Amino acid sequence: MSTTLAVAISFVTFFLILFHFRVHKKVANVLDSRAEHIKNELNEARQLREDAQSLLASFERKYAEVDKLASEIIENAKADSEAYIQQAKADLERSVKNRIDAAEVQIAMAEKRAINNIQKEAILLSINSVKDALEKHNNSDNLSTITDKSIEKISSRFH
Repeated sequence: MSTTLAVAISFVTFFLILFHFRVHKKVANVLDSRAEHIKNELNEARQLREDAQSLLASFERKYAEVDKLASEIIENAKADSEAYIQQAKADLERSVKNRIDAAEVQIAMAEKRAINNIQKEAILLSINSVKDALEKHNNSDNLSTITDKSIEKISSRFH
């Protein structure tokens, strides 16, 4: 017998023994379980990837919401500060106007007092001039008494 034939018979016998003990089914089961394990790991990885994408999308939405909220807060702050500035300007203008009005009132009152004082002085001066003129022209005591009483009446009305 040749060695090739012996190897061939040994090879066939080996496979028959393997077939008899159903090794091919055991190997197929091991390979199937390994394939099932790999399939499960791939499904789990796919699920984790989908969860990660969902989580990323959620964070991106939240980031967009927070960004929008921050922009709104900034815009509101700008609007509020502009309103406060306008209010402060209006308050300042009103305060300046009130002070100007008060100063004008004080000036007007001072003018009236000055005019009244000038009028009083003019009246007193006129009265004294008339008195001096009457005293120079009339030396009578009666006339002097009447004049003094008249001057006192007129003076008391202005004081």
